[in-house]
Amino acid sequence: MSLRVNKTRITETVIISFVVTIAATYLYTNFIVPSSTDDDEIRKILDRLIENQNAIYTELGIETQIEITKEIEISQEILQQLEEQSKEIMSLQRQLQESGEKVNVDVEFLLRETNSYYYANEYEKMLSISNTILIIDPVNTHALTNKGIALDYLGRYDEALVFIDKALEIDENNITILNSKGITLDNLGRYDEALVSFNKILEIDENNIYALQNKGLALNNLGRYDEALVFIDKALEIDENYFGALTTKGLALNNLGRYDEALVFIDKALEIDENNTDTLGHKGQVLMFLEREDEARIYFERALEIDPENTHAKKWLKITQ
Repeated sequence: MSLRVNKTRITETVIISFVVTIAATYLYTNFIVPSSTDDDEIRKILDRLIENQNAIYTELGIETQIEITKEIEISQEILQQLEEQSKEIMSLQRQLQESGEKVNVDVEFLLRETNSYYYANEYEKMLSISNTILIIDPVNTHALTNKGIALDYLGRYDEALVFIDKALEIDENNITILNSKGITLDNLGRYDEALVSFNKILEIDENNIYALQNKGLALNNLGRYDEALVFIDKALEIDENYFGALTTKGLALNNLGRYDEALVFIDKALEIDENNTDTLGHKGQVLMFLEREDEARIYFERALEIDPENTHAKKWLKITQ
């Protein structure tokens, strides 16, 4: 699998686009509310949304409703609250549509909502919203790309490629779209084609850390391990703590039989994200090659505690038994 970005924690400045705040504000200011008897009831719903947002922001520890620069973590409890608010918003949208009055749809708002679901690993919802945007604007490159990314994460790689290619027909030199295409091709096992996408990015921006790392991974998957290390090391020169590059370097070193070195980089990756199931599995695999089976079993079991369906960990755990 190609690596996009470590989403366990968000440490950079991010635009907070959770459904609650923006949706409430958006609905309050952008819908043309019918001047009928039901108008009071609609406004009560809006007021309730705006009132409830404050409790959620307090729980998140966010001091501003626009952006934050401190570390946040999305909890299941908060996601549940957002889901409940989202249902209320959808109910309101139906009321407005059934009223026959004009509704202004803010595509930018929907795109921000899509990003929220991306960071929450809610890919079905990300897909659903992308579909909604494409009904409104069939050539929106952001929505086409987001739909492709959501399908990729859902394991529907061939479908993902269709929408990513549509986005590239509109914007052929867009780095984000090219990177998404390379990742999906890599996931399809079409590594040589994936390299074409990553090479095109590097022609545009030779220091693009994601293209460097993903090119290294594609080369690793092609068995060109020494070449892979060249590009992975370039990525690590830009950011020595880049999770994806640390993991991929561990994989390449492992494939070269340099197991002790591989373990160093995989351990560094686990310091950043100790619950990444793929990396836990990779550590177990390296330990197996070092004939440290008892230790390896611990990491396979930990990966399966987090993700009981992890096929890589299941396969290797059987070998240790």
